[in-house]
Amino acid sequence: MVELWHLEHIDWLKELPAAVVEELTAGAELTEHAPGAVIFTPRPDPENVFVLVSGLVRIYRASEQGEEVTFGYIHPGEAFGELAAFSKDPRQSYAAAVEPSTVMRLNRDDFARAIQAKSSVVFTIARQIEGRFKQIESRVEDLVFKSVRARVAHVLAQLVEEFGDGASPPAIRLRLTHADIATLIGASRPSVSIALGELEDSGLVGRRQGFFVLNDLAALRAVAESTP
Repeated sequence: MVELWHLEHIDWLKELPAAVVEELTAGAELTEHAPGAVIFTPRPDPENVFVLVSGLVRIYRASEQGEEVTFGYIHPGEAFGELAAFSKDPRQSYAAAVEPSTVMRLNRDDFARAIQAKSSVVFTIARQIEGRFKQIESRVEDLVFKSVRARVAHVLAQLVEEFGDGASPPAIRLRLTHADIATLIGASRPSVSIALGELEDSGLVGRRQGFFVLNDLAALRAVAESTP
């Protein structure tokens, strides 16, 4: 059984009746994952749903050739792999820790019963899913209509909303390589390097303590909206 003090910051759990939370956590398991460790892989009949207790997790897909596409990042308190609770479809994605991460693993049927105990929790989980799909949708649109430079600008502007440090100018508090950005926008690493070089030469993007800094967010967003 997972001790409830581990989960005090997970707001949607607080909305559930105490008896439901106790039943849910009785069959749960906490696991620790080092950076880069894979938490789940594609499988035909996924049996678990996961909740990130602490750390940061990346959701991605990989081709047979090993090429990766990053769908997004999971923050503490969010459920992931949660589609297993709503359908019997195969799981096609991977999840891996970006930082040292603590994950709660739940049986999918227990999770489904628990969130159905209160409609507001279903809506909370649905909003999380909707937010991720909107990000994916916007990147797919970029892939069709935008240059690599515009796509890089767009994803940096998105990431600063999730990981901005609040400084002026803001830095993205996420260790990103050129390859990481390439997996987010569906481009090759060399083309991303060229685009980043252009953005840095124009003064829109810089570096601070190893993090990307967005020196002129308004101008960067203008680049993100540009078309070839």
